[in-house]
Amino acid sequence: MPIYEYKCTCGKQFDTIQAMNDKKLVKCNPKVHDCNEDGTLTRLISSPMIISDDIGRGTKRMTDEHLRKELDID
Repeated sequence: MPIYEYKCTCGKQFDTIQAMNDKKLVKCNPKVHDCNEDGTLTRLISSPMIISDDIGRGTKRMTDEHLRKELDID
């Protein structure tokens, strides 16, 4: 499930895990998020974290033939 960032009108920011089909949060809960008021939330847009399986191989991806040769697989 994705992690969404929200910012309250009071200035506090927090992250929450939500399913992609869940509705956006609109009201801050002072008991849960330590907010001083019952503020309105805005969902923030941040850059995604990208995980690559090519770590250590550089920018070029090895072909299956070269990979088999490197791993000594027949």
